[in-house]
Amino acid sequence: MVPTTEPTVFGKKPMVMSHVPCSGMVNGHEWLTRNCARASTLCRFTGTVPTLVRITWAVTGAPISVLPNPRRVTESDTCGTSLNTPGTTPYANLNGENTVLGGLGPGNLYFDPAVYSQPAANTQGNMKRNSGPEGPGFWQLDGSLFKRFAISGSRYAEFRVDVYNVTNSVRWGNPGTVFSTGTTDLTRDLHAPSGWTGSAYTTARSAAPFAILDVVYDCVQVVLLAAPSAAFPPLDLLWSPGNVPVSGSGPGEIGSSRFVVNRGIELVGAADQDTDEYDRHVIAHEWGHYLERSFSRSDNIGGPHAISDQVDMRVAFSEGWASAFSGMALGEPIYVDTFGAGQAHSFSFDLEQSPNRRNPNPGWFNEEAVQSLLYDLYDNGRDTPPGTLTLDDLALGFGPLFDVMIDGQRKTLAVTSIFSFVDALKGARPADVPLIDRLTLSQSMRPVADAYGTAEINYGAPTKRTPQEVNADFHSVYDAVTVNGPAVNVCSLDDFTSAATGAGNKLASRRFVRFAVATPGPHAVTARAVAPLLGVADPDLKLHTPDGTVVESTGAPQCTVNTPQDCVESFTPMLAAGEHVLEVYEWTNTNDTTAQFPPIGRTCFDVTVTR
Repeated sequence: MVPTTEPTVFGKKPMVMSHVPCSGMVNGHEWLTRNCARASTLCRFTGTVPTLVRITWAVTGAPISVLPNPRRVTESDTCGTSLNTPGTTPYANLNGENTVLGGLGPGNLYFDPAVYSQPAANTQGNMKRNSGPEGPGFWQLDGSLFKRFAISGSRYAEFRVDVYNVTNSVRWGNPGTVFSTGTTDLTRDLHAPSGWTGSAYTTARSAAPFAILDVVYDCVQVVLLAAPSAAFPPLDLLWSPGNVPVSGSGPGEIGSSRFVVNRGIELVGAADQDTDEYDRHVIAHEWGHYLERSFSRSDNIGGPHAISDQVDMRVAFSEGWASAFSGMALGEPIYVDTFGAGQAHSFSFDLEQSPNRRNPNPGWFNEEAVQSLLYDLYDNGRDTPPGTLTLDDLALGFGPLFDVMIDGQRKTLAVTSIFSFVDALKGARPADVPLIDRLTLSQSMRPVADAYGTAEINYGAPTKRTPQEVNADFHSVYDAVTVNGPAVNVCSLDDFTSAATGAGNKLASRRFVRFAVATPGPHAVTARAVAPLLGVADPDLKLHTPDGTVVESTGAPQCTVNTPQDCVESFTPMLAAGEHVLEVYEWTNTNDTTAQFPPIGRTCFDVTVTR
């Protein structure tokens, strides 16, 4: 018997796993993982082609100790036959005592196999469940070192170092049977327990990483069907029972499952609070963010959001894309997320947007509208979006949508949104334009005329001022300014604040101004506050250039209530010829309502660009 290694990652060291996925099976029947915290995972590895996968066990700040697990010795270990009794594990005979030799690594015996023998045909051996020798067990020590440096107000910089498996030690799994892959495909069945004992998690949750990788495998396959030569950048999957649904800087305080650029996918695992290792759509959603970032382009600014919120169009598209992708990858439009005591609570929604669910805020700024539109473009189900008479007769499948993501959406000169996506899709599929337009109308969006939403007339339902008051300040997706021309007035608002998720990333807090550069060279970009007249405004600027870089000017305010004329932000970048997008906003309007400097609300700026 040769021990197998329990995979770990230190730094950038990858691990190689089998090419074919885990499949959830119990007694020969496939089980749904929608709410399977009580189930175990049976992993079937088939094939001879290895796939490079990275997985990191994220237990930060404290060691984790796992007691040695008893190793069951079954007939398969002695190359025996089955009992012909489905659902029963055939055990071997023990002739003497379990003897642990302690050998570790290939070619070394961990325990003595000579004391086990094959019982007679159709006879159960004398060994019992968990009566074999104890495996080597494992422990792991992780650590974090971080320090915050105050900048001004609520702004700070944080230096942080996270170290996983500090001792860089190999973690050995229970020994398995020696076998050769030979020259043909080979199937090996392995069982990883979930740790659930009927009412709680009481033992090691070994099945969790395999359940997570099962979803990732499904996601990879749907992409490979559309792009067989796709090369996937390495991805770290950070799951731990210590990852808690609390936002903070303490060990495991990740807030919620999320994709973090240059870090990977972090997944909560806190029992009786929120565990996502069996929430397949949640995992696929976060992998959808990874896909968008790795193969396309994501201008998503992040932040808290709920399905009915009216948010920045970049957030709406990215979150809508990720949810729609989860349904595409898993072949299931019902998105489910479990949580709470005993993992017994859940919420769900239908990507098809069933007739019993009416979106209260449909439009280009709403992730539910975006995800429903994208899924309707993909699926082959003929349905009628609620509140409309429009039939969904379009079934493009994943390939055409992925082609847009890696081409038109990635290369757009606008910021990424449903406008840039649909504009590129219509350009690639002119014969489908009438059907595409019908579907956008069903989600309260005008037929898309360009990547800038020029034809749009829906500007949301404000939660503070009246629609008439807001519409006077906000009546275009993008404003336009001419180089060396007159100033254009744009207003940063907090009129779409959500009671549940705050104001920071909501609709119209950040405004967009486009302009074309004819002559390359230095250009002075200026935003001067003109309202409120007696307030202290802090205008900030971000310039999105044709080559995809973002130039920022986000200095502290230089004005007081007595010198409002000094509430100005200006910088002079070197610009190439072509279309540019300027992002303009009042800094406080991007803060949460509970921040030290909460949103001050309506703040208007005169914006100019001069050569």
